[in-house]
Amino acid sequence: MQTEEGPPVFDHAAALERVDGDEELLAELAGLFLEDAPGLLAQIKDGVAQRDGNRLERAAHSLKGSASNIDALATVEAARALETIARDGELSQVGPVAARVEGEVARLTDVLTKLTGGQG
Repeated sequence: MQTEEGPPVFDHAAALERVDGDEELLAELAGLFLEDAPGLLAQIKDGVAQRDGNRLERAAHSLKGSASNIDALATVEAARALETIARDGELSQVGPVAARVEGEVARLTDVLTKLTGGQG
């Protein structure tokens, strides 16, 4: 699923290759992402509201890793940008980047919910 402007929301073929073709394992990893993402997004929102760069950096890093496990490249890219801004202390720029992360997670959630049959 490629967007016109950037990396795919989710690269199913690459993710499947990562787990040696095991669809069940891929669905399990997708389910874990679906379970973890809301809490990480909440931490990101709190970090933005409190202007807490450390919290933002940790939450973005965790989200990036979780998305990377399933080849969710658009989410990885957005989370990496947020992590970098937070680490560099450029919190004046954090709002739009955090919104981008939230949007990518929403798009990914839609895709993964279909993949997992609504379980997650």
